[in-house]
Amino acid sequence: MRDIIIYETHLPALSRHPSAQVDNESHRGTYLGAKSPFVLKHLKRLHVAVEFLPLHASDKLLGQDWGYFSTSFHAMRECYAVNKHEVNREVMSVVDAMHGQGIPVVLDVVFNHGGELWVKAWGEDVVYRKYENGDFCHGSGCGPTIATEHPFIRESIIQTLRHLVDKYHFDGFRFDLGALHDKDTMLEIDKRLPNHIYLIAEPWALSGACWSKGDLHGEFANTRWAVWNDDFRESGKTFIQGKGDHHNRDRLMCSRYSLGVMSVSARNFVAK
Repeated sequence: MRDIIIYETHLPALSRHPSAQVDNESHRGTYLGAKSPFVLKHLKRLHVAVEFLPLHASDKLLGQDWGYFSTSFHAMRECYAVNKHEVNREVMSVVDAMHGQGIPVVLDVVFNHGGELWVKAWGEDVVYRKYENGDFCHGSGCGPTIATEHPFIRESIIQTLRHLVDKYHFDGFRFDLGALHDKDTMLEIDKRLPNHIYLIAEPWALSGACWSKGDLHGEFANTRWAVWNDDFRESGKTFIQGKGDHHNRDRLMCSRYSLGVMSVSARNFVAK
């Protein structure tokens, strides 16, 4: 984890631009386009691990279509498939093609909100987290927070991840707003997934965070979890913009080493 460089991308973006070479024009912006020899050669030259934005079936959220409102965790997005009846095989073929070039593949997963099929199966009282007064927690800003602490939900998350490892051969997962997942679930994921799987979490929530950055490492937990490091990111951005002072310098130096294993994606460090 200390050595990998993560290239975070929306899957269609790898091949939809006219400058990208694809085997067939119908493959542009698709799963098959993402594994074109041109794209694979470029990624291999960069020596990166690829992290795809969510590929699970999803609804559009706030007008964007990046996949951050998952409706099902065992169905993949058909809109990127050349043959919608073969969508699962097309996803698998992308992962296999990248592995053939020595490129690890990480998947962005969104278990903190959404889960429409879970709601239909078990009802809102099981799926969504509530406060003592009975109100739903809205820690993501994208609807009620999923109650990862419920045994049904925790087991479903772990089984979903194992399915993605066993059948699709993903090498790791990045958890959107990971701090909304209860700590016991985070520890159980670390315990039950194969040791070679990368685990990366956003350590944030708009409200209702269940753990802080240091909780997954240290005296009470020694896990493989890496967390996005906004202390390092913000201080780094300040220096890049020519606004750094000794306070930013000290924060930058301390944040680099304070949490042990970390992961900072290109989008997290540079964008916005």
